Order: sequence, then C-alpha cells, then structure tokens
Amino acid sequence: MQYTRPPQRSLRSHADRQKLLDEAISKNILEVAGKLGMDVVHKSGTYYWSEHDSLKFNVEKNYFFWNSRRIGGGPIQLVELIKECERKEALKFLTGIDVSRYTGRSQTERKDFHYFLTDHKTFDLARNYLKQERGLSDETIDFFHSQGLITQSSFKDTATGKTEPVVVFKAFDNKGKLQGITVQGIWRNEAYGKREHLKRTLGNGFYGMTVRVGNPPKPSEMSPERPLVIAGAESPIDLMSYYELFKENIGDAVLTSMNGLRKGNISTLLANELQTKSPENMKDKVLDTIEESIQPTQSIKIILAVDNDEIKTDAKTGVITQAGKDFVNDFNITKIPVVPHIPKLLDGQIKADWNETLKVVKSAKKAPKNAFEKRLDKLPSSSLKASQNVNQTLKNQSNIKLG
Repeated sequence: MQYTRPPQRSLRSHADRQKLLDEAISKNILEVAGKLGMDVVHKSGTYYWSEHDSLKFNVEKNYFFWNSRRIGGGPIQLVELIKECERKEALKFLTGIDVSRYTGRSQTERKDFHYFLTDHKTFDLARNYLKQERGLSDETIDFFHSQGLITQSSFKDTATGKTEPVVVFKAFDNKGKLQGITVQGIWRNEAYGKREHLKRTLGNGFYGMTVRVGNPPKPSEMSPERPLVIAGAESPIDLMSYYELFKENIGDAVLTSMNGLRKGNISTLLANELQTKSPENMKDKVLDTIEESIQPTQSIKIILAVDNDEIKTDAKTGVITQAGKDFVNDFNITKIPVVPHIPKLLDGQIKADWNETLKVVKSAKKAPKNAFEKRLDKLPSSSLKASQNVNQTLKNQSNIKLG
C-alpha cells in the first residue's frame, strides 16, 4: 500500500484543528501501519501485526486492538504507540500539520490534575466497605489511610446528578504532588453492570496509588545484594490485599497500582525512583530506554502481581487470550529481572485476583473446625492444626521470594 506524507501546513483556528483531527482519524489504518514499517499479515479474514499477532486490525471500523496489552484506538493512537511519540507528533505524521505552530492552546497539553472532591472528616463508610466487602484488616487499612493514600468522599455523577459515597485512592509522584485518583463506589448499584460499583480513574493514568514498605534503596544504594524491588498490582484494592498477604516477606520494596495492565506505570515509577531527568511525558517509556541502553543488572527487580484471568477465545479469530499472563509474556524487558506473581486457581475457580485470594485465606482461618480437627487439636504433637493449614495455603500462593 502507498502512503504519501502530506506537505507541511499550519493551523489558524479551532475549526482548522477539528478538521485536522477528523482528517487524521479518517486515515486508512492499514496504510498508516505500512508507513510505520509494520508488516501486516492477512489470514483467514484477519489482519494482524507479524511481530505481535495479538495486535489486530479491524478494517471496517478503522481501528486496532492489542489484546495482550488491552490497548487500542485509531490511526492517531497507532502512531503514538509505534513511534512512541506525543499526539502532536502523531498528527504531524498523519496530516503534515505542525501543531506546535498553532498559537491557540493545544488540547493535547497535559494539564495538572485538579482534585475536585472534598474529603470527609469521617472514614467509617470507607472502612466498613474495605473490611466487610473486601476482607481487608484494620491494620492494613490504617497503614494506607495514615499515609493519606485512601480517604472517603462523595462523588457526583454529572450525567444523572446523583451523589454517592466513595473510597478515594490517591496517586502521588515522588515529590508528593497528587497526579491522579481512583474512585471506588461504596454502595451497590445494578446500573454499573457486573461490577455493581462505581469506578473511575482520573488524572495522569501513568501514576497509581503507591506505597513504600520498609526502606527501599536510593539510586546510590542499589546493588544486587540490595536491589530496588518494585511490585505492581492491577488495582489499589489488589495492591492492599497483596500487601496484607505478604507484608512479612515483602522487605524493602515499592508497591504500586498499575491502573490495569500498564507497563507505563511501572516505567514512570522506576523513572522517579532512579531520579532520571526524563521529561514527564517520556517517563512511561523509560523501561524501554533502559532495555535498549544498559547492560543486564540485578540491582532492580520488578514483580508483576497480576490477576489469573479467565481464558477467553475470540469467536471470530480463534485467538486465545488470558490478559494477566499475556501482559507478563509481552512485557519485553530482559535487562532487569521481571518476576510474575500470579495467584493460583482454587478448585472450581476460573479466575482469581489478589483480593479474592485474601478473602479465601482469611475465610479459612475463620472456618469452624469439625469434630476430627478438634480431636487433633488436643494432641500435643499434632501438625495438622487449622492455623498451620492456613499458613500452608498462604505459602502455596507464593512462588517467589519477594525480598
């Protein structure tokens, strides 16, 4: 396919800008892929990238979707992804227009996050939700709450005008500046579908709730004997659950929520921990830069504490996906040790996350003993006490040494 790069033009008005966006969005995505040097394969009615067959193109809708990374979009997003550039560069690539020559405010400029909620003076509703529905202990809740990472507030849905109480999980950068939040509804509501709770992630998505455990090393202190350990979970509640399950073994580490399956979150956190001079809009690419520029090192360790997701098969393509494991397989970092930590499936389960695992382990501790177990407890040398069974259940969930 032929793709001719358009001549250089400049913008004069907001109307021009809208025309620019419409023009970029309407570009044939297969032609754009070809211009980007992507080898597109057409097989059995499906178009996919030869280097990563989980990246597929929908010709009718003119978009792509990378199943293993759970990202997708149109021609603009494809250019941003492959060229690892900002939107203004993608627009220039697609249309020939240099957005930087536009005198008006660019809609692609990243604005500082504005925290528009008002934290409640009380925390009882949030605590009750985290304890009763999520199985977290007061000790864990207090640990995160005392650091200002979780608060209680009210969230107003602009579409319906309704207000409801929420738990707010806050994401700060290394300078203590609030970069974003995740809002979790406390009340159940069928209107939210299968999830049954309001959930919103706002602000800079490459920052998730982050907590430092122990005394993680500074850049000058990092070594193979004392590596910087970063563990990423998919959500703030999974992160809190992971902490509660393994806090005795975590050691010195930095735990973060990836706001889903986002390599860029781990990269941004690492950039801040290493105190790099990378501009803010490039921190999510630091991991890839490290992969291309340094010798292998044991001074950094990344743990991907992702979900054990249900296996899904696309009815049209036959492609089998399992999001968490696919994310691990496609992480593509070899210079730094990357260790998957995925909860095991228990009998009858088709998927599991760390919060579900926490609730299973804690319910085992509370389970009443049957007559046989009570008799065993009376034996002084018994090694089958319920507490030991619970400890073994917990150990079986961990295949790695966290420290």
